[in-house]
Amino acid sequence: MSELIPPHAVAVVDDEPLITALLGTVLQSLDHSVKGFGSAAEVLMYPHLAQFQTIFLDLTLPDMQGLELVDAVARAAPEVHLVIFSGHDRSVLNKAKWHARLCGVARCSVLGKPFTRDDVLQVMQGQPAVKLA
Repeated sequence: MSELIPPHAVAVVDDEPLITALLGTVLQSLDHSVKGFGSAAEVLMYPHLAQFQTIFLDLTLPDMQGLELVDAVARAAPEVHLVIFSGHDRSVLNKAKWHARLCGVARCSVLGKPFTRDDVLQVMQGQPAVKLA
């Protein structure tokens, strides 16, 4: 599988520092610049949110419901590639994906936890990578 993805700015939003760090490491190994955020409030206060080309967003954050955060991201950065990830089942992820599209997000992908480096690569290349039981 080719790893020729043009580098760009990626945000990772997850309240689990280990997930943020691991996802950041994978994305940096693909030559992307990465900024991690530990909460919904933290990412929404970031003044340059629209400058990210991709935002990886954990659907389950303690300070804001997932769909509410999808709404806020859609308003702040509608041109972003939003990658919603979660350990929830496929129906929850698909609901979030359709919600993002209805909110005006230009491009949305979903990724089930746990995920692999290849899953992240597929999502960054625009291929579906959801693999939930």
